[in-house]
Amino acid sequence: MRRSWLVAYALIVLLCGASYGITEIALTAFSPGEVAMWRALVGAGFLAVLLVAGGTGLPRLRTAGVVRILALAGLTTVASVSAAAAQCRMPSGIVAVLCAMTPLFCVIFYRLRRIPTAPTKWIGVCLGVVGVAVLLSPSGNLDGFAVVLGLTAAACYALAGVLAAAFFSGSKFSGTQLTMAQLLASGALLVPVTAVSDTAPSLLEPAPVAALLALGVLVAAVGNVLFWRVVRQAGPLVAATTYQTVPAVAIVVGVVVLG
Repeated sequence: MRRSWLVAYALIVLLCGASYGITEIALTAFSPGEVAMWRALVGAGFLAVLLVAGGTGLPRLRTAGVVRILALAGLTTVASVSAAAAQCRMPSGIVAVLCAMTPLFCVIFYRLRRIPTAPTKWIGVCLGVVGVAVLLSPSGNLDGFAVVLGLTAAACYALAGVLAAAFFSGSKFSGTQLTMAQLLASGALLVPVTAVSDTAPSLLEPAPVAALLALGVLVAAVGNVLFWRVVRQAGPLVAATTYQTVPAVAIVVGVVVLG
């Protein structure tokens, strides 16, 4: 089995692990909806520039492709907003641990679709879930609603990964093209939501703005392109296990950088 996806896997873990701490900074001036919206739009714009400059061009999706992209965008949008909202109520490291339940949901969705899953993957996912339980158990003061938000994010990320593999496994479009389309759709879905829910304009402070740019370029754009590579080369379940490794990075960033 080819292991060319291992480098992409490691980079995803580093980028996504750091994203929780960066999101904490962005949330000091922006709402969870605004963070998710600008993260998606910045990422889409960055990838669009790369595609045009590289001569690849923007993806021209048929109606079925547009519907599928909108479905994936809807799921990832709910996940992003839920995770950011959870961070408003709990430390970023704990939210990362909750999102580490993504592989378990992925396995459940596999079972519902009656897709065979290797026993070794079952064992690996279950061990990861045990690790999540151990990390959560010492903290008896967890916010119940934030826990629900974190688990909602995990479920949506898992379903998006499973559907992405089913929808575009043999697609002629590159991961960059698909990511750009998905991020653009996600940002577009959030524009009317943030326009209605956020009544006061956010302060344009340098640190939160820089955090949004980093989330858009490094996490939403680069991170998702790498995620598509892992999904296509190793499968959505292996890609989902990145969420079980991310908390280690997220907790270190949260403690060292954010105190």
